[in-house]
Amino acid sequence: MKMKLCLLNASHTLLSYPAYLCGYRKVDDAMLDENLAQLVRDFMNQDVTSCITPSGSTNIELYKETLMKRLRNSSVSDQIARLCSDGMSKFPTYIIPILKQIIEEGKDLSRMAYLFAAYRHYLKYRHDDNGAHFEISEPIMSPMDRVLAESEERLDFLTLPAFAGANPAQSEQFKALYNEMADSIYHHGAIATLKSLQD
Repeated sequence: MKMKLCLLNASHTLLSYPAYLCGYRKVDDAMLDENLAQLVRDFMNQDVTSCITPSGSTNIELYKETLMKRLRNSSVSDQIARLCSDGMSKFPTYIIPILKQIIEEGKDLSRMAYLFAAYRHYLKYRHDDNGAHFEISEPIMSPMDRVLAESEERLDFLTLPAFAGANPAQSEQFKALYNEMADSIYHHGAIATLKSLQD
């Protein structure tokens, strides 16, 4: 179960907001973009694998490759809008435990910072790189959550209760990376920011 949560569900969340901001609406279409495919691949290999202890004879490398193929499969493709919905419930379950371990181990925070910056942009500005506007679905977002998400002070976003398990606002390194990513997405777009991250 933990392997599924950390690899499949967390990867869905990681992919969803950047892909939506880049203008994609279906998962298989987004995974044809090598920049997004590389983001997911690096997340699985560099951020998630060390958080998992495979049970029994489970081949984690084969499982990851199976997931990558599934994400590219047009016959079982999902709508990215569905994956984006209810992020306030998904982050504490799928993302925050991984972020907590990455912070504690002093590992690379750049992909997580990019995800958080993309999520904030998605919630606050509600338009993609092409200028297309969209509605969001956050059924458990409280009025105070909304204030923090829409604040002009970017760091307020990191104090959302949904993120409390990892305390990202207490990590100077994370805050610096997140602020840089948020600024870049705002001025240059999600795809350009992702490309600069991978250069």
